[in-house]
Amino acid sequence: METVLELKNVNAEIGSYRILDDASVGFSRGSFTAIMGAAGSGKSTLLKVAAGLLIPTGGEVLFEGRNLHHLSRKEEFRFRRESAFVFQDAALWSNQTIRENLELPLKLHHPELNAAQMEAIVRRCCEETGCSAELGERPSDLSAGEQKFAALARALVNDPTILFLDEPTSSIDDTAARKMYDLIRSLHRGGKTVIVVTHSETFASRGADHLCVVRGGRIVASGPYRETAAAFAGQLETGPKGETAL
Repeated sequence: METVLELKNVNAEIGSYRILDDASVGFSRGSFTAIMGAAGSGKSTLLKVAAGLLIPTGGEVLFEGRNLHHLSRKEEFRFRRESAFVFQDAALWSNQTIRENLELPLKLHHPELNAAQMEAIVRRCCEETGCSAELGERPSDLSAGEQKFAALARALVNDPTILFLDEPTSSIDDTAARKMYDLIRSLHRGGKTVIVVTHSETFASRGADHLCVVRGGRIVASGPYRETAAAFAGQLETGPKGETAL
């Protein structure tokens, strides 16, 4: 399978503290990769570096074989349009309505769309994700779970080919978590490359075909999900809300 995104010998530091240490991993187009590790292992930093949200202090992040941070403005714009990031805390703009939050990526990447066209896309993505929020509401009016689904709907408005998700099932109840499992699995089956940080072995085992294990800022294993998970079966521990975590 074609490698669409690759980290090569990546380091990431804050001050003198190294969060990622010589991390190398590739993500195949159309794959579903679960990134797992204990709290503080560096897995969320790895995800943000892969998405181009954090600039590494060493090494390279390659998108289709080219250094992500050396792309032309046009090439970088294409990467931003073709990828989307769903933050653990949803990261919706608090001073904007849900409609305005979902329209922002469209206004940036598709300024040719008129108001009616944007409204149609926003409503379709809300319907597809089961986002039940009223479009005129603000994020503060929503529960944590409702914010998660609104953030997922926002991530999909540009129909990205690569989807980054950071702990999509944290802080939501079991019913919402199962719904989130099904949505993300459906997106992967529809052809999207999915890269997700999760504590939940249940979540990962239901859809992931690849597993990346992070420990102390280093990638200690990366390979097919079943084989890699089996190799670390003796190191499973209980994560948040009783979930099973690596």
